[in-house]
Amino acid sequence: MNLFKFFKKKKSEEIDTNVEQEVEVKIDYSGLIEITRLLTENNAEAIEAIHHLVDDPSGFEQQFGEWLYEYDFSPEHQPDIITAFILTGSNVDSPYDFGGYIDWKEEGNEILWSLKPGIINKKYPIVLDDIKFLNDECGQDAIKVIDSFLKKTEYLLVIWDVNGDCYNLFIIPKSKWQRLQELGRAMKINIWCVESAEN
Repeated sequence: MNLFKFFKKKKSEEIDTNVEQEVEVKIDYSGLIEITRLLTENNAEAIEAIHHLVDDPSGFEQQFGEWLYEYDFSPEHQPDIITAFILTGSNVDSPYDFGGYIDWKEEGNEILWSLKPGIINKKYPIVLDDIKFLNDECGQDAIKVIDSFLKKTEYLLVIWDVNGDCYNLFIIPKSKWQRLQELGRAMKINIWCVESAEN
């Protein structure tokens, strides 16, 4: 083989390899639809919205353009974060109220207020008014109090971490926690609960 051709071929192979390494692995976000089923107790409208987000991002943008603009979200690049926010309801001006969105230093009673609509919409037999805060707990301390209360029930407080200084909170049946974790891991989404974080 001509020596020049050999080195030319070798150089070409190296470039091709580098190109392959730089290609970003595309995440299949279709699992967001099942996550929505789990977090909303199969709410048809919410599922349809997330189905739209996953299958037709530009169409979703047309439908929710003003909301997306307000929060500077991109359906093409942030379907996971959009799902976390849009399912947390009125605190983020969303019609789908199934969780709570709170600041990291939110007072305990404000957290309960944020979670109540989701409890009502999912028809969970939980009385959040029974939760008592002893020392004006805020943020993580308040979340631990709520978690301790829920441990006595069939429900669990989970946190969808979007790498910000706020919390996207959801209450779910304990029986759904394992599947929620599996779906999150498959899409590199960090969903955790207080109990798993402490262990």
